[in-house]
Amino acid sequence: MKKTVMLGAALLVVVLPLGGCGSATSSTTAAAVETSPVADTGDCGGGVAPAVVRGTGYYDYDVMPNLSAAVEKHDVAVAGRVTGWSGGRSVSSGDMISRYATVTVQVDLAVKVADPSQRDVAYVAVSLGSDPVGPDGAAVGSVPTLDELERAVPTGTRVIAIGNTVPADEEERYGSPFVVEGYEVGRPAGAPLASLTVQGALAETTNGCTVSLRAQDEDLSYWTVHAAELARNAATATTSPGSFQNLVDELASSTAG
Repeated sequence: MKKTVMLGAALLVVVLPLGGCGSATSSTTAAAVETSPVADTGDCGGGVAPAVVRGTGYYDYDVMPNLSAAVEKHDVAVAGRVTGWSGGRSVSSGDMISRYATVTVQVDLAVKVADPSQRDVAYVAVSLGSDPVGPDGAAVGSVPTLDELERAVPTGTRVIAIGNTVPADEEERYGSPFVVEGYEVGRPAGAPLASLTVQGALAETTNGCTVSLRAQDEDLSYWTVHAAELARNAATATTSPGSFQNLVDELASSTAG
């Protein structure tokens, strides 16, 4: 099932062009929202500002019913803590340019990796948005600064990252007229760069709630319900303290491929 999501000024990771014409909602999503129980929610405590890393572009993506299903489909699935932000690459098609930052994650739990180094440290691409290219060849429009990103998802924040590794021959895979610059900016030479599925970019608030850095909350409501069922507790909502730990526990119990 495909869904179209509107994302904000900064999007976690590069998404290669996807086919299909997404809809505002999918039958899978609607059914999940309608049948999900409403949990008592507590004070999530803040600490993370997901709006800073959501954007205004529309992307089609496959809606995953739970975290385990997403882990099975992708080749990177880790949890850890943010240790810093740095610059990243750019991808230009001539008329449009996408600019990226890189977030470094100290990995505490590695269920699936594409490279052994990702068991210790994962470098994750963060899109700062796509803008038209002006007559002077420069991008039209500003992007969030590294300081803004560091305040939005600060050092020490626990995150879950599920996705794939961006190939070194990214420009060739994109094909003409795409040009990739600064592919290895923001990480050591040769270190793999992870890209995340739309639903697989999660962070923990101060009091243990779950926030999505890309998908809308409705597309995670049934993830947290499923994780709470496995944990046999009442933290069924994204706004339930303890819901993020439930997802980490589900990740830990997932079978690595």
